[in-house]
Amino acid sequence: MTIDELVARCKCEVTVTFNPHTIGYETVAEYLHGICDEDRDYGQNHENIPAETRAAMIAADRIVEVQWYPDTPIGFYRVYGPSLEHCLAEIDREWES
Repeated sequence: MTIDELVARCKCEVTVTFNPHTIGYETVAEYLHGICDEDRDYGQNHENIPAETRAAMIAADRIVEVQWYPDTPIGFYRVYGPSLEHCLAEIDREWES
């Protein structure tokens, strides 16, 4: 899936964020540990991110977050990865299931 295909499939917003950990002067590992805080990430538990994906983000020192609202402005999905391509591949897999 490409970003253009994702945007075309969604009825609402698509957001891509690169390196959100840098805003708080955190390492990738610190940020990933902290995203289970409800005030920061709407309760998304970092344990839902596969261990190999977490390890790849830490090794790359990069976080890419894609959040999309496929049908309504209140129901969204989010994936994390070390690259946009990784996130788009994960979205494609999730969309098919």
